[in-house]
Amino acid sequence: MTNQDLDRIVRDVLEDLAGESRPAPLLDGSFRRARHIRRRRAAATIAAAAVLAVLAVPALTHRTSAPEPARPSPTAVRVSPTSSATPLPVLPVTGTPARVDLPDGFTVTAIGVNGDGPLWIYNRDSGTYVATPYAYASVARSGTHAVVQTRSGNLDLYLIDLHDLTARPLSKLDSVSGQMWSRDGRTVLDGSATPGWLHLIDVGTGERRDVLFRAPQAGCDDTGGCGPAWFRGEDAVTVAVFDPATGKQTGVQVISATTGATIQTLPVKGYVAGACSWSTDGRYVVTEMRPETGDTWLEIVEASTGKRTVRLPAMANANPDALCWTSPTRLLVVDGATVRAFAPDGTPGQQVTVPDADWVTIGPR
Repeated sequence: MTNQDLDRIVRDVLEDLAGESRPAPLLDGSFRRARHIRRRRAAATIAAAAVLAVLAVPALTHRTSAPEPARPSPTAVRVSPTSSATPLPVLPVTGTPARVDLPDGFTVTAIGVNGDGPLWIYNRDSGTYVATPYAYASVARSGTHAVVQTRSGNLDLYLIDLHDLTARPLSKLDSVSGQMWSRDGRTVLDGSATPGWLHLIDVGTGERRDVLFRAPQAGCDDTGGCGPAWFRGEDAVTVAVFDPATGKQTGVQVISATTGATIQTLPVKGYVAGACSWSTDGRYVVTEMRPETGDTWLEIVEASTGKRTVRLPAMANANPDALCWTSPTRLLVVDGATVRAFAPDGTPGQQVTVPDADWVTIGPR
């Protein structure tokens, strides 16, 4: 058995365990619902460690001593066959909310309430909201798809299509977040992917592409780190880069979502949630700073230099997964059920509060 065979076995086991795990229940509050919801559990980690122990001698020698093997071609794995589609559960409620228009052609794409109330999801086909029983929805930036999470049971994830009102299970998807979608609404990035791998699901075909990138160069390994997120374009993602000696972040690395090859490295520090974090002209990026102690905060930095232009004012329910640049000069930040606009220098602009809501998400109309 070759080292490549061993690596493949380990990856298969890790992916199976990740697919079987379930996310922790969502905490009450809008900002917790919009957070990145991970499905990993300690049991999966322990079981994976047992497998690695069996393969320890050849596998560890391969990872630390031998030259890096030739990069494998991306592979495609069917995860959501068309035949698994079921009717989308639509709640028989009255009083559909009116569409909430925001600057630059944006709107509110989901309206949620804590507890057992309906989750309203925006249907671009009809320009109206659909009442669903789900706990959370990440709506694509174009088209009629969304990834949703159930309220009870195993807190399963589904891909729904508001065009034909169907739902398909996403058993291999490890997490759901506000910025998991590519700009064209065709691909979902699993932000909780196996370290060193990008997992991308094509919502049209149901296929998942697994793309290897050079995790050691980014300072992350099989214990975690890196956190892949969409970059500005359709075919690139970013991963956080860490100094192995200090464990501190030094920037973000832009890598190809097709080959895993490094495109460039930017001196941007902090958590970058996805494509919406980058201004439409690429000049600025919003990051969340996470100190070891104390509260987190959002700031706008210059993408090319990493220099901070402004620290945004404290907002009780704001987070980087629920914001988006709508133009080179306007950033929309969701703060619970309120959408606040800011200029690159932090100057506040228009704000809109959605009535009878605890939290909302935003996106293009």
